[in-house]
Amino acid sequence: MALSAVRKKRLVSLVRGENRKENLKKALTLIKIDLDSFKKAKSVLIKPNLTSAYNRVADTPPQALAAILEFFQVFDPNFSRKEIIVAESSGEAYQKGESMERVYRRLGFDKVFEKYANLTIGDFNKSKKFRKIPIKTLAGERKIRVAQEVFDFDYKISLTVPKTHDTVGVTLGIKNFLMGIIKQEDKGLMHGLAGVHSDFQRLKASGRLFQKIASLIISRGPWQLNWLLNNYSSSNLKDQITNFNAEIFKGSVACLHENLFRLGQKIMPDLVIIDGFWGMDKDGPVYGRKRKLGVAIASVDPVKADGVGARVMGFEPEKIAYLRLLAQSGLGDLSIKGLVGEKLNTFKVKFSPHRHFFLQQKVKVNP
Repeated sequence: MALSAVRKKRLVSLVRGENRKENLKKALTLIKIDLDSFKKAKSVLIKPNLTSAYNRVADTPPQALAAILEFFQVFDPNFSRKEIIVAESSGEAYQKGESMERVYRRLGFDKVFEKYANLTIGDFNKSKKFRKIPIKTLAGERKIRVAQEVFDFDYKISLTVPKTHDTVGVTLGIKNFLMGIIKQEDKGLMHGLAGVHSDFQRLKASGRLFQKIASLIISRGPWQLNWLLNNYSSSNLKDQITNFNAEIFKGSVACLHENLFRLGQKIMPDLVIIDGFWGMDKDGPVYGRKRKLGVAIASVDPVKADGVGARVMGFEPEKIAYLRLLAQSGLGDLSIKGLVGEKLNTFKVKFSPHRHFFLQQKVKVNP
């Protein structure tokens, strides 16, 4: 599907500097001609990335949220009349039985929230109403539950940090947004993990411990596999799980790419803001290495923003299947047309990919 002329003209900003807040404000200033829709919105969702409830390197920092709120407060004379919701569904918080309110407070977001009377906090882990979206799993077609309230916002912002990813290579604005609005119990389905319980049972392992671990993996997603491999590297259990993981990993990679594409056809953020002052490489999106970039990226074309983000990290966005599929379907532009600010060829930082990246790249994704 061809991109419309309007989409081709959308700007993407790339800013570099030693001040996080100033980088973000300048990135938004450079694309302000594309931000008129924000002024028309009565309700605005800001979706940070707080996938880890404890590792701040993996999360959107409160200073980034403060920067964009300060920008829009000046940019839009009617900012105080808008309903601003900051909402997330941290997987780690869910696993530990923590509320997002507690996570926000521990990470220092409460100091930002208290400055804005029109701002409230949300927790997608507490959503009650859902819209069912068909996706692909290793066991065939299934449906995931997506928080209904997300579809009701006039304007949706994804505010994230650039990280490598254990399944799809990189996670930026689009993946942050899409994975954060899904019911926690269904996130494993996005990775294709459905109908695999019988395969676990066939593994030659005995005892209740293994059965409990298998159930955790199925219900909470493939990150449990990585945790097990990292922490039980010398055990016989590792060999059995590694053999099983080798069989399902390629299918899981293909499913997640395709399912991000499918969900992206139903809903996308209206604005992606990437706070790349720091990023994460190696074993992202939670257990990787902190890397200094000193950049900020913004665009109302989420695909274009993520494409620039991937390039700054040293990856070819066309080789990230879900980004390529979204671009090919006409939902965005992976080119650097409309780039304002810094030039890409001035960046020398190259992120080390996740250790599974070479396997990820062998998987062919054909939706």
